[in-house]
Formats: sequence, C-alpha cells, structure tokens
Amino acid sequence: MDVYGELLNYYTKNYKKLLFYKEIQLSNRNYCKLYTYDYNNEIVYFTKTFNMYLPFYADSYGMLKYYKVEEEFLIEKSKILWKNDIKRKDVNTSGVFGELLLDFYTRIVCSKKILACYASKGIYRDKLEFKGIDCIGCSLNNDKLEIVLSEAKFVSTLSAAKSDLISDINGEHGHLNSEIINSYCGFAMKKSDSMERTYSEGIIECLNKINLIIAQKNEQFIDIMNDLDYSFKFVYFAIFQSNYRKPDEIEKYYKDIIDTFDKTIGLTTIKNYSIEIVFIPTTNDSVLLKNNMVKLYG
Repeated sequence: MDVYGELLNYYTKNYKKLLFYKEIQLSNRNYCKLYTYDYNNEIVYFTKTFNMYLPFYADSYGMLKYYKVEEEFLIEKSKILWKNDIKRKDVNTSGVFGELLLDFYTRIVCSKKILACYASKGIYRDKLEFKGIDCIGCSLNNDKLEIVLSEAKFVSTLSAAKSDLISDINGEHGHLNSEIINSYCGFAMKKSDSMERTYSEGIIECLNKINLIIAQKNEQFIDIMNDLDYSFKFVYFAIFQSNYRKPDEIEKYYKDIIDTFDKTIGLTTIKNYSIEIVFIPTTNDSVLLKNNMVKLYG
C-alpha cells in the first residue's frame, strides 16, 4: 500500500467517527441525511479533524506520496500549508472550513475519489470571475461513472444553510446550469491525471472514454455523459448551529432544497442524476468552532 492509501486508512480509523458517528436518514427520503456525534467533545472533534486533515486536503498527490503517516508530522505540515497555501479570509467569510469537511465526507466517509485537488481548484478560481463547485468527485455506480458535484456551507443557522444552498442551485451565481457544469467538469478532467494513481481500473477506463471524446470531437461534457449513459450526483452539505437532532424534525428544509433542485435541474440537459442532502447540526456557534479550528496556526 502506498502512502496515499495509508493516509486514507489513518483518517478512516482515527477521525471518521468524530463528526460522522451516527447517520440518520429522513424517514421517507433516504438521500436526506443528518449526522450526530458526541456533542460534549464538539470543539475538540472539529478542531482535530480540521487540523489533521488539512494536509491531505490541501497538498497534491505528488507531495502526499512523500508524507509520513505520523501525527506530529501531519501537525507540522498543517501549520506550513495554512501559512503558505491556504487562501485565508476572515473566519466569518472563508469557505475553507466547510469545503475541507466536505472533502473529508467525500473521501473518508463515502470513499469517493476526487478529480481536482485544492491547488487545482485555486487555478480555476484565479482564471474565472465565478468560483468553481466546492468538490468534484467520482465513483462507479453499476460499473458506470458517476460524477459527484458537491457544495458546502458552514454557517450560523439552519435557515442560512438552506438559503445559501438554494442560492448555489439557482441564485445569480448558482452552479446548477449547463454552462458552469460543462466548464468546471472539463477543467477538472484536465487535472484528473494528477490523481490517477488513486483511481480503480474501472474509473480510469471511464475517464479515458470521456477524454478521448473531448480530445477528438470537442463535445460538451454533459453531452458526453449523456451519450455514455453516465450519471451526475449533486450533494448539498451544510453545518450549522441547531438543537435539532433528527431529520424528520426539519423535513421542510430538506424539501425546500429538493423542490428548488427539481425545478432547476430540468433547465439543464442532464439525463441521469441524483441528489443527496447532508446536514450536521452543532451545539456551538460556527464562528466559535472556526476560531478554535485555527488556534493551532497562531
């Protein structure tokens, strides 16, 4: 097993259950989920997960293969990467907190692969006026490729989480439209070779089919996915302060996001798709949690 695989196992064994201890599904929609954990240790768990996972999130595969799977080493790398590589903003406005935990959910909790790492996404942000999709992953679904496009919010309230996710779907700068999906997925395909060694043979075969068509026929990404009968999965992920601990208690919030998604997806040319909504309610305020998450960095 290479170092990348060892790191995946390390995070799965030591950190997966800190914030994703218990999954509860909405009774009539199993794709609507809520995660709970030991709230007495909430600040410690958020802080440890963020600090320890940041190197895996922010560094490239080319550098990760030289890592040591040791806590002290990862802490020092976390400090260095935060200082030199993370585009820091005010704690209240920075998206890195939710996006890192979304990446953790994608790769560690759901065992998906990613197509574009943090550094690659930064290149996309610098070249275009709008921000790219927060996380783009992939997996095999019945031996066919599924592209996973995910958005993350780490905000103060459930209402804010719902409003912000809906804005990501159909707002002025929303991402659920053919132009942005074609653009961002096409960009990610050009960067996916840097992560190729982490993919299964089945995923590589599917990606090669897509790249062949892009190179020779210059078709749009969504059209290629439709022609190959591949699918998209859209994940809407939110962390917020709330006393709710059961998804059935907040069914209306899930439904509002689903209704907006259903109306908007019909305006695209995507044929095969699914949706997943993931909520993580916290006891403490988001700003307090984020401030604790960055204490390591001085």
